[in-house]
Amino acid sequence: MTGRVKKSIKAQMTLLVLSSAALILGLVETYSYVNTRQMILKTGQSIATHLTRSMTRRIEQEFRAVEKLPQSLSVFMSISPVRDTSKFKSLMVNLVHENPELFASGLFFEPTGEGRMTPGVTPYAFRKKDGIEYAQLAGSGYAYLEKQFYILPKVLNCPVWSDPYFDKGGGNIPMATYSVPLYRPGLRDKAQGFYGVATADISLKWLTEFTRSVRSGKTGFSFIITRTGLFVVHPDESLIHGESIFSLADKHNSSKLRAIAIKMIREEQGFLPIGPVLAGEDAYLAWDEISCSGWILGTVVAKKELFRELDLLKQRSIGICIAGLVLLLGASLGVARSLSRPLVDMAATTRRIAKGTLEVDLSHIKRSDEIGVLANSIEDMAEGLRQKGECSEFCVTVSVPGSASAPAEVKVRSENGPSISHVGGVDFCWSGVPGTIFSICK
Repeated sequence: MTGRVKKSIKAQMTLLVLSSAALILGLVETYSYVNTRQMILKTGQSIATHLTRSMTRRIEQEFRAVEKLPQSLSVFMSISPVRDTSKFKSLMVNLVHENPELFASGLFFEPTGEGRMTPGVTPYAFRKKDGIEYAQLAGSGYAYLEKQFYILPKVLNCPVWSDPYFDKGGGNIPMATYSVPLYRPGLRDKAQGFYGVATADISLKWLTEFTRSVRSGKTGFSFIITRTGLFVVHPDESLIHGESIFSLADKHNSSKLRAIAIKMIREEQGFLPIGPVLAGEDAYLAWDEISCSGWILGTVVAKKELFRELDLLKQRSIGICIAGLVLLLGASLGVARSLSRPLVDMAATTRRIAKGTLEVDLSHIKRSDEIGVLANSIEDMAEGLRQKGECSEFCVTVSVPGSASAPAEVKVRSENGPSISHVGGVDFCWSGVPGTIFSICK
């Protein structure tokens, strides 16, 4: 039975090779991408965490240096109280001048007085563009008794950092203040012995410049919040004046941002994906606590920045894979064609043999593999049939059943077709088909 080939060996082989190669390349590429991505994420987490850690340590170093100044001033006031208010100017101006990390410093006393200080005295020295300026804030209507930097140490009876604020009427800049309470010596009851605070102010401008100088990629940034979520530093300066991460979450109706803020406040350090809630694009956040102030520094790393090189490598790998598949397609087509062409020729030859054409020539198939052996076998088969067909006559020995006469030999010519032979008065018939036997004619 002959018929048209619905799907050639060439097509099947090419499809098999290409699909297998594409599957293997896809699995290898996927495995490589996933594992490389995990390695990059782990490395990126380590870098972001260490970067955030180093920034907090640098800020803590500056804060510790600032904290020592009002602490020393507190000790000095308890040992050698300055009764002559005119000496405050040189004391405070020299203190600010000799400590460049300091923006301002002041002494703020209880207005009732206790025999050691003139009520309402507030010596204050701060930096300006043209040098150090000295002022008595009490006489200028500066309501320091209502300020957080005065109330917190008085109530908590311990040194404390204030939340960031704009010091209107004082330094007139965004700042944060470290306050140390002053106590009269010899009194166990601190509440009764409290008579004022010694303060050190830092400019938030320095913190802003510092966090901007340390970048995590081209689009990454850092920010600082207090334990209550207030922004101390942020690239968007409009968020610094009274805005908190919680109010920002409410503004954008983002429960995810609120959950992130709570996690930052509860845990001293961490790293997690945050989506686009803070950076406007998918990002990761690393944070660490500034231990001396209790503030929290966060570093935002853009996801595309973290995986930029990997994505470029992925694009190149896909291009190389496609080019490789194209080359493999050409190679597989060539191999498949070299196999299918002789098979097609041999199939055509066997069809001609079936139709009686025994003159065949497959000498152009010069191969030493199984296809070459098959081609030689087809030629040998055609040659054998041709030689058998060229035999003009053959002899057949027949005998008459029941006859005593010896068997007779009958010569038959194959090209004559069916024939009848007479042996011993009996007619024997032959069909003319080689391989069949004579039989008595009926």
